[in-house]
Amino acid sequence: MLSRDEVGGWVVKANPVVWDIHAAREACEELTSFRLTPSYRVEMMQVGDPVLVWVTRDHARHLPAGFMADAEVAGRPRSRTGAAGRRPHVPLRAAVWWDAILPADVVRRHPALADLEVLRAPRIGNPAYLTRNQLTAVDELLA
Repeated sequence: MLSRDEVGGWVVKANPVVWDIHAAREACEELTSFRLTPSYRVEMMQVGDPVLVWVTRDHARHLPAGFMADAEVAGRPRSRTGAAGRRPHVPLRAAVWWDAILPADVVRRHPALADLEVLRAPRIGNPAYLTRNQLTAVDELLA
């Protein structure tokens, strides 16, 4: 089981078939919360924790999987009822859509990111996590 000491940040995934995240990015929609999967990890999230948004591959538009935004946790996750039933949502602040996707193949080639959880276990529910070293490695790729 994951411990809080291992967490450098969180990764939330968006499936473009379920939510057109590409259109949201193009329209500069404000990203104020994200739906999570109920798990012990939800309780581990703390205000100020970094959050990276990962989009899964969009086969229809031939767009790669990868990171496309960042934010930080703005408050405690709260349950909301929606189309998927009652699910926790984490409030976000300071969300920034990136100009381009940081593609999964580029991420995978970085030695510190080869074992990134979202790559090792692509079907894991939100939130996935990354270590402090992995968060730094993503920053290096963006520089």
